[in-house]
Amino acid sequence: MDRLTTGRRHVRAGSVHVTELINRQALRPGAPAPLAAPPTRTPDHARPRPTRPRPAAAEPTEPLERVMVVEPGSHRRPPSRGAQLAKLTSLGAATLVLCAAIATGAAISHQRSGETAADRPALRITGDQAMLPDQLERSLPTSGAARPPAPAATPAPEPVETTTPSPTASAPVPPAATVTAEAPRAVAPPVAAPMSDVALVRKFYELLPANPDSAFDLLAPDLLSSTLGEFLDSWSTVRRIDVLEVREHAEGVIAVVRLALADGGAMRVEQLLTVADSPRWITGAQLLSAQRN
Repeated sequence: MDRLTTGRRHVRAGSVHVTELINRQALRPGAPAPLAAPPTRTPDHARPRPTRPRPAAAEPTEPLERVMVVEPGSHRRPPSRGAQLAKLTSLGAATLVLCAAIATGAAISHQRSGETAADRPALRITGDQAMLPDQLERSLPTSGAARPPAPAATPAPEPVETTTPSPTASAPVPPAATVTAEAPRAVAPPVAAPMSDVALVRKFYELLPANPDSAFDLLAPDLLSSTLGEFLDSWSTVRRIDVLEVREHAEGVIAVVRLALADGGAMRVEQLLTVADSPRWITGAQLLSAQRN
């Protein structure tokens, strides 16, 4: 049952908040709904400041044990010092041999590149190709000149003067007991001196234009493979022969001649001819140079 209330106001110890009073009034039956209290603004200095979280204390950990990693060892024995020295010695020797081979190859290559065309052996033209004009002209290159290496010139020996003994008169025969006297003995004609190599070669070229048969007789039988008819047909293409130079050489006689050909051209030929002592004829012929104009 409800207590009767008197009109007395009970004194309450302590402070009473406004919100508490409003709540009490709202709880009464038939009481109007309380108005919402306007929001109150809390001053900045009264607001609680956010606090930073403190780092948690590091938890004590147990000390880690060090694990030694052992690499798998080879089953081979380590090389000895003597074996290492032997390998180094072999490597050094191989390097020296390689360097020597490279240096030798470079020297040989430089020597070959330094050679000139005159130092190289040239084609030797002998026999019919050196003596017959038609074959000589066919053997020339397209440029019209052939220059085989000429042998070194040597000074020609001084001509030796030859004297022939003059015929001497036979001594008179003392008179015999008879009145008639003997006739004087016949004296042999003087023997001509042998022809020199230079004179024989010059005579050969001088006989060719007018008397090629006699010039053919001055050649050794084994010098040419051509017959007399082929020799005459070949030299018939030459109209004139000019002997420019004939001189002695250590290997024979060098002759330089100029041939005037029937087609109007000319050819300058230098030959090395070999002359035998007995019988006196030309046994060898080599072409030194030829040039067609």
